[in-house]
Amino acid sequence: MNRAGYSLKQMTQKKHTYIERLQELSEARAKLLTEDEHIQMRKRVLGELTKFYRMPSLTHAICALLCIGFVALLLYGSFSSHFEYVSVSVAGLVAVLLMWRMVQTAAAKGARSREDRLSAVNDIVEAHLISDDEAMKLRAEIDELFQTRNEG
Repeated sequence: MNRAGYSLKQMTQKKHTYIERLQELSEARAKLLTEDEHIQMRKRVLGELTKFYRMPSLTHAICALLCIGFVALLLYGSFSSHFEYVSVSVAGLVAVLLMWRMVQTAAAKGARSREDRLSAVNDIVEAHLISDDEAMKLRAEIDELFQTRNEG
């Protein structure tokens, strides 16, 4: 659970986050972003619906090895009275656990079903944040994504 009381699964499956993010981009467009920056960021947000995000097995292995190493350093520092090792290992463990959390979030985003993605597109259209033409293009890309996944 995060500070707002949402679990990781709820955070990554909230369809309205696309709407919120696109609305924030629209608001920032007038004040903070250039037109090119706005287009690039908007494409990135909408692109999340049309791609599978998979973290390589190597990322999981590296996280596991780093955790083991930092726990070993923590134990060594604790038993040998090298307290500087303890502080370094605790900081390292926190960093690795945050990285692991990002890996989990990316994997959960990539695991969204076709129906969830299409529903998110419909919600974005209802909020008038994309045109019908853009929605048709996104739906086609989502369909293609799942067709190639089922074929391969």
